[in-house]
Amino acid sequence: MTGTAYPASAQITFAPPPSSRIGCRIFGASSYVKQFYPSHILDESQDQSSRWTSPVGAQASGINNQWVILELDTLSIVRTITFGKFTKPHPCNVKEFKIYGGVDLDHMTELAHSGLRNDPIPETIALVHRNQDGVVIIFRFKVPRMAYQVGSHRIQCFPCRYIKIVPLSAHGQTYNMSIWFVCLWGIQDQAIVQDILREFTDYVETASMRLILKHLRQRGQISFYNALLTQTGFQTFEHPLITSLYNNLVLAGDFAESEKVFTMAASAGLLQHHILSMPPKPVWTRIRDTNPDGDIPTRRGGHQMCIDSDRGVIYLLGGWDAKRSLADFWSYSIASSSWTTISRNTSEEGGPGARDCHKIVFDRATGYIYVLGGFRNGVTGGTSSSSAAGADTATAHRSDFYRYATRGPHEGKWELISSDTKVEGGPPLVFDLQMAIDSDYQALYVFGGRVVSANQDLCQYSGMYRYDIRNRRWALLFTDPEPVSSRIPPPHIPSRSGHSMILDPRTRQIYIFSGDRGQATLSDMYTFSLQTHEITQITSDYAQSGGPGPGFTQRATMDEELGEIYLLSGLTKDRQSAAGAIRSSLWIMRLDKFRWIRVPEPSEIKDKERQSAGDADAMDADQELEPQPRFAHQVVYDTSRRKLFLFGGNSGDANEERLDDFWSLTFTRPDLDEIMRRAKLYLRRQRFLEMCNDAEPMDALAYLQATLSAVVDHTDEEETASFRSLLSHLFSRSPAIPPVSIPFNGHDTEPAIRQTLTPDSGCHAPAEEPYAPGSVPPTPRFNIVPPDVGLTPPPAPRLRHATPLPVSPSERPPSLPPLPMVPVPGYTSRLSDGVFGSTGLGIDRERFKQRTELFENLLMFMSPDAKQPDVNLLNLVHVYSSVEGF
Repeated sequence: MTGTAYPASAQITFAPPPSSRIGCRIFGASSYVKQFYPSHILDESQDQSSRWTSPVGAQASGINNQWVILELDTLSIVRTITFGKFTKPHPCNVKEFKIYGGVDLDHMTELAHSGLRNDPIPETIALVHRNQDGVVIIFRFKVPRMAYQVGSHRIQCFPCRYIKIVPLSAHGQTYNMSIWFVCLWGIQDQAIVQDILREFTDYVETASMRLILKHLRQRGQISFYNALLTQTGFQTFEHPLITSLYNNLVLAGDFAESEKVFTMAASAGLLQHHILSMPPKPVWTRIRDTNPDGDIPTRRGGHQMCIDSDRGVIYLLGGWDAKRSLADFWSYSIASSSWTTISRNTSEEGGPGARDCHKIVFDRATGYIYVLGGFRNGVTGGTSSSSAAGADTATAHRSDFYRYATRGPHEGKWELISSDTKVEGGPPLVFDLQMAIDSDYQALYVFGGRVVSANQDLCQYSGMYRYDIRNRRWALLFTDPEPVSSRIPPPHIPSRSGHSMILDPRTRQIYIFSGDRGQATLSDMYTFSLQTHEITQITSDYAQSGGPGPGFTQRATMDEELGEIYLLSGLTKDRQSAAGAIRSSLWIMRLDKFRWIRVPEPSEIKDKERQSAGDADAMDADQELEPQPRFAHQVVYDTSRRKLFLFGGNSGDANEERLDDFWSLTFTRPDLDEIMRRAKLYLRRQRFLEMCNDAEPMDALAYLQATLSAVVDHTDEEETASFRSLLSHLFSRSPAIPPVSIPFNGHDTEPAIRQTLTPDSGCHAPAEEPYAPGSVPPTPRFNIVPPDVGLTPPPAPRLRHATPLPVSPSERPPSLPPLPMVPVPGYTSRLSDGVFGSTGLGIDRERFKQRTELFENLLMFMSPDAKQPDVNLLNLVHVYSSVEGF
């Protein structure tokens, strides 16, 4: 076909520097057994004795005191570490480990906490630097003109001279822990290393200065705080609106102005990070739309879907209905809520024949749909499908390649690009493969899938291929690894079938995870760089760290703007047995942290709501809250409307019934108005407590009944009870504001001023349980405890979909000195002179502490890059220095 209008090619402005092997030597080790010396891990020998082994009982003791330290030949940026293994599974193989790195031995930073499979295939683990919140820190540098194309590059690790490996457990619980071989990879170009070192030094200097500034302000040393800001010219401590919030709330006690500033911060987008960081609440909707004749796609599994988000159209092709492969082609219009039958049999219109377990992708740049792979006309080569009588086996095993035009001069037409991609240097005919398209660079990437063969006992997998759409040319990027013959094989990703693969156009990386390989069901995760072809293993088993279990036909999509991967489980394998189970679970991974979060299903939320309300009645059987568990289903994600669509699949019951239900999924997140209401509630509550000491009782009562009551959720019993209890403070004046009990909510912060605040464990959800409903932490309650009145704290609150006031989980050490009186130059005191005496301006120590606590609680709503650090300087001072026993 001719006349296709392609967009201008996007140009790569720079080539990131490649990684090379880094030379090193053994600096030291905790211990070793017999002839299994630490130096063996640098030896490429395949001999069984060529390993470092820890003493027996090291892992049983539960003390992480085994380690080996590598000293690098030169200061380098270590990006990955490769672990070689024995030629077959071994009980001494390390299962879990940590990696530390640093310029010197006294300051080692954790770079990885991962694990290794018990197999002979080497694994390469990425080393990254994370901050206190677990977010990956990116260091930028200028690429030297002579070495690479000019540009700015990003890297996730800093220069190291020492690498420390800490094994934590072996695959055999009562065995020694052994490491067979390690190899470091990274950047040794000293121009780049020194550039990154300067960037890292600046980062450490900035982080240290921000901690000092926070500490001075926390302690009320405002004059020193201002002097340090002036003398250093430090400009990146916090957003100006947050500074304004501190001045108005903590120093001036101007609560009305503080509300205005908080509203301005919300308008400036400072609350968006908090909203997006909260696990969303899933809302499933069953779609029962049809075409004009009242038809919908029939029951099926192994079908394929893609979406044109710009036009709001979903396409569905083929599948298996438990009797035969299908060749029908459908579209669904999101705007008109209707199906359209494009073709009952695409082979009769010049398109692909009946097939299932194939792959289709949509090119948003040109409007083409590409079709590759799958079972053809029921010919399987070793699957649960039935072979079609009389099928031409030779033809059925050819890998044909089609595309369909959804717009342009050839709209509605099929084109056969290739009758056999294998002959043209592309993949053989495979099923349960994955394919992704890089529309900006007009390239297709095809990975994995099991090769269709006449020999049903043959189990072969395909590698990674790239198809240049403009030049119509295939290129093999890497193959499925052959049996290991070297401790340092070329980087690779073990091929598989029924896996997930997502292309992120922003970073130009492909994420590959889950799937089946032989008898093993996988839960590893890799990235593949489209620019450098660099392969990085993120984890060998994300199930070990609280992620989804190993799965087959787990379906994943991505929201590029939010940086989130959504995964809907399929056939999940149990660790304790080889049996598979069909489970319905929804997971989200935020790519800035590489951590999975399970989102509770609506039925789970309803169950918890009924239990909380004491309602033992069974749920209405006709109420469909979410799709039933399944596998071999398909999902697509509408980036324009932020909706996920699910169709069909295999029910997994005794009859393996195929499904034809169609669902949409939206995620609801905490509402900005609700956050604003709660911020006002806490600000006004603090103002009322101060009025109880400073103002006339009737003025405080009027404020309570009108202004504070306006932001109370009176439909919530606990919040209403807390509001009513405030009245007890009106007639019991005391020189200090009473302590407040606020529950933790899981944020990793440790303010040093929490002397009078105690956690309410009744409001505290276990970390391993998903938040519900709405996937947000439970709403904090104010349990007012007057100094002279011992009130029993109210019961644990009923969980609601509301955004809580974030609070920090650590208390101030009791040995710290009390906060001093704080002078407030330039502000008009709204407090009575009796608090401070008749000389000068100042703030009562207890009141300053309460306001500072409230200020830091409000900061938990703010974006991390706009506010002061969450961690405290005092928490970084240790009585002794130790890193995992070293």
